[in-house]
Amino acid sequence: MSQILNKPTIPDAQISADWTATTGVSQILNKPTLFSGAYANLTGAPTLFSGSYTDLTNKPSSSSAQVSSDWTATTGVSQILNKPTIPDAQISADWTATTGVSQI
Repeated sequence: MSQILNKPTIPDAQISADWTATTGVSQILNKPTLFSGAYANLTGAPTLFSGSYTDLTNKPSSSSAQVSSDWTATTGVSQILNKPTIPDAQISADWTATTGVSQI
């Protein structure tokens, strides 16, 4: 069998790959480019928020100054809307009453 010409060389059966090798059978081909971890090194990255409210766009308009609520107000910004109806004072029931609001 030694008469065969141009025989390929077959490397040893298991060879450890070497990430830093640039030549030889242990070289890893087509390695991905690793990310450095720095946001600034990304391409096409959006601008990050600075943390300042004044840098925001499309901010909601802020409401006017805070106003103290007034239970008796019937108009204006201090008026309390949808107030519950408070029932009249409770009256103690009287088992022996035969007339009046305390009658059971």
